[in-house]
Amino acid sequence: MKKNVVLADCPSEEIANFCKGMEEVSGKKYEILSTFNAQKVKGSWKKRKTYVQYFSFPLSIVLHRKQYDIVAGWQQFYAINFAFFSKLGGLKKTNKLVVVNFTYKEKKGLLGKLYFRFMKWTVTGSYIDYFHVPSHKYAERCHEELGIPMEKFIITTFGIPDISAKWKDSVAPMRNYSLAIGRSNRDFDFLVRVWSRPEMKDKPLVILTDVWKPSVALPKNILHFDNVFGDDTIPWIKGCEILVVSIDDGNICSGDTVLLKGMRSSKTVVVTVPSTLGEMYLRHEEDGICLAKNEESFAAYVKSLLGDEVKRKLIGMAARQSYLEKFSRYTLGSKIAEYAKLKL
Repeated sequence: MKKNVVLADCPSEEIANFCKGMEEVSGKKYEILSTFNAQKVKGSWKKRKTYVQYFSFPLSIVLHRKQYDIVAGWQQFYAINFAFFSKLGGLKKTNKLVVVNFTYKEKKGLLGKLYFRFMKWTVTGSYIDYFHVPSHKYAERCHEELGIPMEKFIITTFGIPDISAKWKDSVAPMRNYSLAIGRSNRDFDFLVRVWSRPEMKDKPLVILTDVWKPSVALPKNILHFDNVFGDDTIPWIKGCEILVVSIDDGNICSGDTVLLKGMRSSKTVVVTVPSTLGEMYLRHEEDGICLAKNEESFAAYVKSLLGDEVKRKLIGMAARQSYLEKFSRYTLGSKIAEYAKLKL
């Protein structure tokens, strides 16, 4: 009997509830095949190893493809490259293939052109059955840029595991600050301009990222740390007054994980719009805040919000409830299985 598998690059327990949601809706069992290695490898070697695995691992699955029925790629390149090798070899389609958390971001230069041609050639055709994306606008963009048929998109929000109990006793490194975190598609320069305004001079902002460098000297109320990653960010999230996610390109899906970490921790999360975060996740002034990127009005609203603890607590409580009902890993698995079950 053929198996159904989820291909991942994280610890299996991180997506166990995702698989449980898939199983309970579809009535099918799923096995997790993960390349995660608990041994930490740093620097350029880690990147090289990751890129090699993007191709070597899916190739090993393709070589044993007759063992599998449904193949879902939690790591999107495991599913995409499964399709690449299948198409390259002209193999008969024997598997149902789903790409979870599909993201395509245009890259510059010659490598960018090659990447575009690789993606467009690979994702078109019959090998991939469904692409999960967290936004209607992003589905339309991928349809226009890559030629993916709209009927192949599963449009539903992302999900993260609830590990709140593990961090209930964590202590924040400081008090009374706003927080911004992220690596991909962030506009930290906008936040610097907002918090550099005279009315914000007494409102501290902490920025945690290693991929951005300020283009101007930061005022005293803005702190930038480039050495805080992963779980080390959780005490910072728990201790902040608000969590701010400022998006650069509103058409690109990004910031979902940070947003959900804030909602999971009962925080008021402020996101810039237009963005997929404002489109798909938050209801303005109910379980989050959605603000346009106008420096004057943004600063005025945030200053008022920081002075209203009751409002922040009420929105934070609603955010936590929305997370539990809509944005867990179990819910994500359930929604993907619900969308796809008639054909898979």
